Formats: sequence, structure tokens, C-alpha cells
Amino acid sequence: MALVDLIRKRDTKTAIATSAISATSLATGDSPVAGVATVAIAHKYRTREKNAAPMSMRETQTLLDWLVRIGETDQDVIDYVLRDCRSDIEKRTFFLNLVAEEVG
Repeated sequence: MALVDLIRKRDTKTAIATSAISATSLATGDSPVAGVATVAIAHKYRTREKNAAPMSMRETQTLLDWLVRIGETDQDVIDYVLRDCRSDIEKRTFFLNLVAEEVG
């Protein structure tokens, strides 16, 4: 099962939000510019501090082992996960929590 399949089948514990654009009517004299409502993203995962240490070799190997275990073979996806986890502590925490859920 590839990463994209795993994410699709996973029960949603993360609320994913997008901006909502309300339509306006010129007939009522409203502005032709739509209003945008920002919606927050909430999730249960605790994140590490922004100043956390760079991704360790153990974390890298844990992610690589997990990607092999779920059958991910697309090198672009593997590179994406590793690159994002190295540069974004919140993404690293998300993926490591996902691994822990799959193992646990």
C-alpha cells in the first residue's frame, strides 16, 4: 500500500480546512470582491519545539523502514517525505506519529 493509499484509507483524526469564499451579488449593491473566511486546522498530534534538533539518523531510518513496509516505491514520494521531515518539524512529528500508530 503506497503512502497516498494509506492516507486515503486512514480514519480522519485531523481536520483539514480550506479557505471559504462567499459569493456576493452585484444586484444588491455588494462589492464584487468575495469575502474570504480563514479556517484553522486542528489536529491531535503534539508538535516539537521549532528549535528542535535536526532529524536524526534513527528517525530517518524509521521513516525509510515504514515507507518500505507500506509498499511505497515511488522515489519522488520517498524524497518528498524525507525532505519535508528534515525541514519541517511539524511534518516530521506528523509522520513519526503516523508510523507509531501503524506499529502500535
